Amino acid sequence: MSIKQPPAAIVNSNPDRIVFDNAGENDKKDFFLQDLSHKRSEELAITERSDGIIFTLKNEIVKPKELETKKILEHFGKVLQVEIESVLSIPGNEFALAINSNQIAVYDKGDPNGNSEYLFTHLQKVAVQTLKRLNDCSCKNGCINCYGEILGLFPGGVKESLKVLFDDLAKISEVEMNDELLSEINPEQMNFKENKIIAFSDIHLTNKLCYKEEFFETIKQQSKQADVIIINGDLLDNISGKSFQAFCEFKELAMKEGFWSKLVFIRSSSIHDGNLEQFTDFLHQDYAEVEVGSEQVLFVHGNKVGVDASIVKSKGAEIAAQQAKRKLIEKGRIWLPDILPETHLVFGHLHTRFYNERDRVYGLGHWTSKGALYHQRCFMILDPNSTDFPKIVPYNKFH
Repeated sequence: MSIKQPPAAIVNSNPDRIVFDNAGENDKKDFFLQDLSHKRSEELAITERSDGIIFTLKNEIVKPKELETKKILEHFGKVLQVEIESVLSIPGNEFALAINSNQIAVYDKGDPNGNSEYLFTHLQKVAVQTLKRLNDCSCKNGCINCYGEILGLFPGGVKESLKVLFDDLAKISEVEMNDELLSEINPEQMNFKENKIIAFSDIHLTNKLCYKEEFFETIKQQSKQADVIIINGDLLDNISGKSFQAFCEFKELAMKEGFWSKLVFIRSSSIHDGNLEQFTDFLHQDYAEVEVGSEQVLFVHGNKVGVDASIVKSKGAEIAAQQAKRKLIEKGRIWLPDILPETHLVFGHLHTRFYNERDRVYGLGHWTSKGALYHQRCFMILDPNSTDFPKIVPYNKFH
């Protein structure tokens, strides 16, 4: 599909204070935002080509009179992005949206990467879950139990319009995809075969409970002995300006100490690590596959592989991780390599430290002061020259 995006305005450089048409008071500034005429906007339009899905309204949607249909579709797209991440474990910000008066396109951001193909085959599943969440919550405009915490409150009447749209979408029968096609859209990921690997998870910089100084001290010390350093999700705590600054501070430390090029960041939730998408000079991927000797070790953030939150709450994180691995063995994910019983699967997201050698599942704990001390401030060492493989090390062992 092609997506044409004409700009509404451009930033002009005006160091000589030259007066431009329609610039108004802006002609007195070095830089200013200038609105474009329709003709000029069309001349400067950018056309992207990617894979995606186009939704078209065939009938007028029931909505509040004061709201444009385009505004309803904007909320539809945002909710869809949230549920794609929740149901299919694909970060919502890997999809882009394009909207006009009666259509919305959801497409792969950047080059086609297979996400839209996968979404197309599971669209009914996503729609059913979305409709269930909308219907199960009694609020009128969104709240913490449905979408309010992530998207804010909906304008009046929008939630009812969304119910109608997702109800129609849920009635579409699932589409079977050709196995050969599915095999073509498995994205390549970096496969590391380095000597020594250090892994951290769930640091949550800027959270008031974060052990920031201890984390900086530990990664600085351990980086001198490591070939690769994996951050298994949730380096940041949110997408605020403070988190952006915290990442810049972390990057400055890594550059100064010489371990920036060793870092690999694993995608987690856009709620926490959304700011990472603004940087392009590091490895940021869905998982890290490591071969140490003859052993396969896979690092992934737990919310991306269907860890059941209800099992975590009722039976504990370790049992939830065991069940998630069994499901991946039975039915893998298109974006992951095959998970075998002998695969060492290392989870972020669970904020729990565990070491289950029999089932080969591991939890990396976290770097905040919340909860039991046992789960705090730990990291993993993968060293092919050590008989203790893999090894989860508590902070106090080195300090």
